Order: sequence, then structure tokens, then C-alpha cells
Amino acid sequence: MARDVEQTALFVDIAGSTRLTEESGDVGARDLLGTCLDVMEKAVTKRGGRVCRRVGDELLCLFEDPDAAAGTAADLHSALTLAHRHGTITRPVRLRIGFEHGVVVEHEKELYGLTVNVAARLSTLA
Repeated sequence: MARDVEQTALFVDIAGSTRLTEESGDVGARDLLGTCLDVMEKAVTKRGGRVCRRVGDELLCLFEDPDAAAGTAADLHSALTLAHRHGTITRPVRLRIGFEHGVVVEHEKELYGLTVNVAARLSTLA
């Protein structure tokens, strides 16, 4: 059964992952991206967000509060910068982030609707 809920959808994509794979190899890129995604998931949950999908170099997250999503967008950059400074990740990474607040349709663990599509499009344009 589908469920329509007003929420903020946040997409985050690690920019340059194809080049990273070319430079670091499959295993090196996988390890770095996995560590980055782990760091980002902690930042999302710290502000009350929920990671709904983790695929490749991307996260799709939901927040009840749009201000929490906006704060998380800033936190993601800071968390990865600190992870690089402390040696948790071996190189700096850039992010593309987009978020939109509105109705999100959840059906069988998948997310649909204009809100999700706009957030994805914004991250592509970032």
C-alpha cells in the first residue's frame, strides 16, 4: 500500500567517482566511497534524517523538517572535510546535493513523486 507523506527528500552524490575509480582502481574506490557514505549517513541521522537508499556513490534521505535537511547539507561537507583532515578518507571529495520539500510517495520501500524527482534533478545540477 502506498503512503503519501509531506517530507523533505535529500539527494547527495559524490562528484567525480568515475575518475576516482580510474585513479584508485575498483577496490580503492569502493573502499573510499564506502567510508564516505558511512560518514555521510552519520551526519544524516544526527539531524533526524533517514537514509532510504544507498546506491553506488549516492544517498537518498528523508527528513520531516526542511531546516534539518538544509543543515545536513552543510554538515555533509564539513564531515567529509574533517574525515580527510583526520585521515579517515585519503583524499578530498566533492558533493552534489539537492533537496525539496513536499509530498513523497512511499510504496514497497521505494520513493516516488515530484518532490523526489526535483531533489534528484537539483543534485544533478549542483
